[in-house]
Amino acid sequence: MKNVLLALSLLALTPPLSAQISPNSFAVTSLGPAAQRNPSVLRRILPDGQTQIVGTLGASDGTTIFDALGHNSTDPSSAFAMNAILATPLSAPSLYRIDLESGLTTTLGGISGPQTSSFLDQAATLNFIGAGGDNANYFVAGLVVTIRPVITIFPPSIRLVVDNPRLYVGEINLNGPDPTEPVWRLADISDPATAAIIENYVEAINDNITNPDLSGGPRDWVFVRENGQPTLKSYLGVEGQFLTVSNIRSSPVVRVTTPTVPLPVRAELGAMFSGENNTLFAINTDGGPNAGEMYQVDATTGNYLNVTLNSGLGLFRGDASTLLANRPLPVTLTNFDARPERASVALRWATATEIGTDNFRVERSTDNGQAWAAIGSVKAANAPQGRTYSFVDEAPQTGPNYYRLAIVDLDGSIAFSPIKAVDFQPAQQAISVYPNPAQDQFSVELPQLAAPGSTLKVQNSLGQQVWTQSLEGQRTVRVNTHNWAAGVYHVKVSTTGRSEMQKLVIQP
Repeated sequence: MKNVLLALSLLALTPPLSAQISPNSFAVTSLGPAAQRNPSVLRRILPDGQTQIVGTLGASDGTTIFDALGHNSTDPSSAFAMNAILATPLSAPSLYRIDLESGLTTTLGGISGPQTSSFLDQAATLNFIGAGGDNANYFVAGLVVTIRPVITIFPPSIRLVVDNPRLYVGEINLNGPDPTEPVWRLADISDPATAAIIENYVEAINDNITNPDLSGGPRDWVFVRENGQPTLKSYLGVEGQFLTVSNIRSSPVVRVTTPTVPLPVRAELGAMFSGENNTLFAINTDGGPNAGEMYQVDATTGNYLNVTLNSGLGLFRGDASTLLANRPLPVTLTNFDARPERASVALRWATATEIGTDNFRVERSTDNGQAWAAIGSVKAANAPQGRTYSFVDEAPQTGPNYYRLAIVDLDGSIAFSPIKAVDFQPAQQAISVYPNPAQDQFSVELPQLAAPGSTLKVQNSLGQQVWTQSLEGQRTVRVNTHNWAAGVYHVKVSTTGRSEMQKLVIQP
């Protein structure tokens, strides 16, 4: 285990897109051997990786050491952390709020571990793993093991051992009524490489069940969006492997891979944070001449990108975080609007400038912004003077719908627009016939794509059918009326289970 302690949180408030580390980044450190119990200090992280002291954290008496830092994406003035309990790392940690301006800390209470189904099960929240997400949430890790006695006849003895490890991903709503009650989700660790990592934890606990040395494995994780989906990442420095947790808001799945371009060292990496351009930084928290180095890796593959910075902190235990919500957009949005229109929701946005942008991915949420799904994309024009874009959600859900733009740069980096909410009600649905009156042509617009068997029929004032056609798979059709006599017509649209008719006037 590390003999010097640090808790580190990077909060990138307004970084330029090309920067590796934002100048508006912070660290909380407790330096020196663990036995010294040095107080935690708030530091500013400089673009070259060095640090500058801001002040000592309030209520830090040397016995409260902060770790597993994250952020609240809706509150850039604060960070969140758990206390690192050295003597009993599996004891329930407490959650703290840290004010980044004053250094004051507020205790929010102990974080409950995953629920257990047997009196033989023991649950723990791992106090060294935490990451802030993009919706005022904070992701932690939980471990559940089964404790059973082992009796030896000769020589007679009884000892306790643990087995049957289960890994959980916990999600905390930092703006909720009780931020110390995570929603725990059991993770799939059937991947052989993942199972081997978790088994190392079990062996460490069995070696010393009261004070296990949980070296190796994930020492931290970072929240990223991979293909638009919320994901957790961790570089396993001792093993030289890369861990990915997908489906973190439903049924987490853990996979461990080996990067093709490894880091130049094998060491504990107790602090990780998001970099720019789809990258991560992992910090060496082990001993030796490389202590305190920051290594930049690809956030998708874990490959080392041949970038190493030196924090100058030496040995430490730590964590890191980047405030995703305040990253600058790769384009300048001047407007973004979402409004219901009949049976759809129309989205429109405008840019003032856009350079190096690949596309605008439209994402929708129906659960108050907790989970997002891509519903389409619009290619960027990369117009230096900007332009106007539009997109139609053909199948909004009844009730609240939330929309945002994932602005994807050519280098793969992603930034998000503000969120727009639309309360969609099915009663808004109706066919539209326009222009009305018409002369040479008219259009019929349906509330959604027509189902198989849907038809359009037009009758004159005598009840004679003058036009019929299939509507299957269409939403808007245009009818030529150049040879029709002037007068009143009836436009009838028949879809599955219902029909609707509107009057149309043809002028000479």
